[in-house]
Amino acid sequence: MTWLIVLHNQNEKSLVATIRIFVMSAMFVGCWGVLQWASYKFGFNYPSALFNSSSSEFAQGYTGVLSKVGVKRITSVAVEASILAQYLLCVLPLVFSAAWFKYPIFSIVGDRIVLVVLLLVLLLSTSSTAYLGLLLFALGFPILLRLKGRRLLQYASWIILLGLVEVFLLTALSTSTAQSTSTAQSTSTALSSLTTPHTFSMHERLYTINNAWNSFLESPLLGLGWGSITSHDLVVNLLANSGLIGLVGFILLIIGPLVNLLSAHITYRFEDQKSVFGAGILSSFMLIIAVSAFSGFGYVFGHFWLLLALSVSVGMLMSSPMTTFNRSSGTFDCGRSAESEIK
Repeated sequence: MTWLIVLHNQNEKSLVATIRIFVMSAMFVGCWGVLQWASYKFGFNYPSALFNSSSSEFAQGYTGVLSKVGVKRITSVAVEASILAQYLLCVLPLVFSAAWFKYPIFSIVGDRIVLVVLLLVLLLSTSSTAYLGLLLFALGFPILLRLKGRRLLQYASWIILLGLVEVFLLTALSTSTAQSTSTAQSTSTALSSLTTPHTFSMHERLYTINNAWNSFLESPLLGLGWGSITSHDLVVNLLANSGLIGLVGFILLIIGPLVNLLSAHITYRFEDQKSVFGAGILSSFMLIIAVSAFSGFGYVFGHFWLLLALSVSVGMLMSSPMTTFNRSSGTFDCGRSAESEIK
């Protein structure tokens, strides 16, 4: 799938079209999450069978509840809240980059609406993966962009403004429809539901990681076979299932696109729409790898492979604008003008 997407995105027009489909999909997932919240809030039946049709209890994350505060978890179309968070975090830096540099994916207003919806659903998901990802993004984005002085203050203003908008929305959503409550009480209820850790989930993850590590020690070179061991992280999961060879293979898989995209990002520095989208995709790719290291590698889902394909495509287009695909030889060729620029 990754290779086919790379072949399709050989020019900027195709790349932008793919990015728009990606963001539209995330917006739909976010809106479906809001629908799920509304079904809990107003008491109508949530149409779970449309997207959560598996009979397995492990795929029915939409029934999950944080027992300490009685808050139902938002999973939207995903099997659980952490997978929903991973998917939306893949899109968030890309949309933020487009809005920040004013190279809109759809329109300036439209991109900001998408940004607010994504942030809202991430917060409503009650997922520690979502909160970790938001923290890493808020701290890492200005470092990647090397923001200083006035630009850093502008970024901080953006984050504060978005935070205030989200607090307002969460307060409004947490207000009971059956009885009136004060604004302070509503805010307290919203914040408590968001900051209370899901301790059972955390203990379960630590147990799987420890169990997978012991399995890796039994067969360190090849592992026990792909899909044999469940581990809610990235590194130990790869080691347990595919050994040191699998871990090295994964590193080789991602290091090329990352280095190429980072090199192009340093060279072009937000000169046009392509470089701005490149910065967003680079941020998204680095964020999802960092989050996967703590919450698990969702290799069975499409968002990682799509993001990998976009990273390869935009890195290729930025580093070699005249690159085309030679179908007869099955390789990428550069035109003379591109070769001259590279030399």
